[in-house]
Amino acid sequence: MKILFSGDWHIGLTSHSRILDGQNTRVVEMRQAIKSLVETAEKEQVRTVVQCGDIFHRSRPTNDDIRLALEAVETLIANNIDVIILDGNHDAPAQTGLTSPVELLRHAGATVYVGGEMGVMNVGPVGLYLTPYPRSFTDWGAVVLAGDINIMVGHTTLEGAVTGYEKFLLSRACHVEPHPELPTVCGHIHTPQILRKPEDNFVGYTGSLIQNDFGERDQKKGFLIFDADDSSWVFHRTAHHDLAQHSLDDFDNLDEEAVSGKIIKITGVVEESIDTIEMQRHLYSLGALYAAVDIKVRQFAAARDERMLASSGLNVLFECYCEIESVSQNAKSIGMEIIETVS
Repeated sequence: MKILFSGDWHIGLTSHSRILDGQNTRVVEMRQAIKSLVETAEKEQVRTVVQCGDIFHRSRPTNDDIRLALEAVETLIANNIDVIILDGNHDAPAQTGLTSPVELLRHAGATVYVGGEMGVMNVGPVGLYLTPYPRSFTDWGAVVLAGDINIMVGHTTLEGAVTGYEKFLLSRACHVEPHPELPTVCGHIHTPQILRKPEDNFVGYTGSLIQNDFGERDQKKGFLIFDADDSSWVFHRTAHHDLAQHSLDDFDNLDEEAVSGKIIKITGVVEESIDTIEMQRHLYSLGALYAAVDIKVRQFAAARDERMLASSGLNVLFECYCEIESVSQNAKSIGMEIIETVS
């Protein structure tokens, strides 16, 4: 008997995309990733699919986003595969009194847990302890074992987890120690990882279905399947596009093999303006799915002019600081996200 665990679909994510053949490239990619999950569930004769939160990218998804989620749930249920969905922080209503969009998936037959209320379900010999956002695994004494095998499932931050660009969000979250005895699988962190090996009661993250941003580049994305017959955990990859970041110094050496079918970002600092539009065109001619050229013009003198800085916004000041101090792209991106959040 098998259970498929997946998380962080973020249906509705459209960053690093363009319209190609009348369709958004990220929407097409997400649809393909979900299709590969559904097909694998059918092929592996999975009994239940558990979505561990953030099925939507926004708490107010579009009709197209909802339709894609409904189609996935309906297809699974039509193939006698039960579906369980948890609320994530992206799904949770932005205002008091509003309903989580995850509730809409009940109409397709999914079992839904929202609002942080813990639920317990039995799937064959497996007891699932389901803890949607914002509940954390803090009250271990409340857990009453319900199955021959028992698994904690949630949307939270586990102590020791490795994060990507979402790190700035986690600083405000509670880091929870995994249960010392029960296997645990979570959504929320996009990096797929194992924190405790299966032989020691598995603890880990399924990761996101696709590479959402450049902090996740080089990561292999997918989902986990647990087989209750031998207590094994197997990671299955989804079909997704790779994000690749290159420096301006490498631009002239990029060829079709390095670019084709990928989401590409070129970064660098120059002394005077260059034709970034022509650089994009070249990347598209090599087959890039999407091309971003983030080239900054060095402005040390202006950045050190205190009168100019005093009239600048926080984001401008931070960009100037990053250029002067040669801050890494990863640190810069985290800083800009924090500024956007607090502004």
